[in-house]
Amino acid sequence: MSLTEKDAEKLVASCTFLVLAVPIALYASWVYALLWSWFVVPFGVMAVSTWHMFGLGVLISAMTKNVPSSKGKDDSAWTPLMNAILSPTFALAFGALAHGVMR
Repeated sequence: MSLTEKDAEKLVASCTFLVLAVPIALYASWVYALLWSWFVVPFGVMAVSTWHMFGLGVLISAMTKNVPSSKGKDDSAWTPLMNAILSPTFALAFGALAHGVMR
């Protein structure tokens, strides 16, 4: 069984996704756990770890069937990756601003 060029490209893309998805998901989980500790824990709710937040993210995604929207013709393959990085980064930036004002 030989691998066609198109199949090889799909394999490389899948491996790249797996290599990048885990660190990005852990980064997002860390950001959301930090925001939780800033804004929810003061109300008496227990703190959650990065791993708890990771699990909650998996659970919520599975329950809501969070399926990415179909790509338009102009969308790059990097668009979902950039969204996955920038969304928690902006949340962290604005959350840090709000947390700083609350002190």
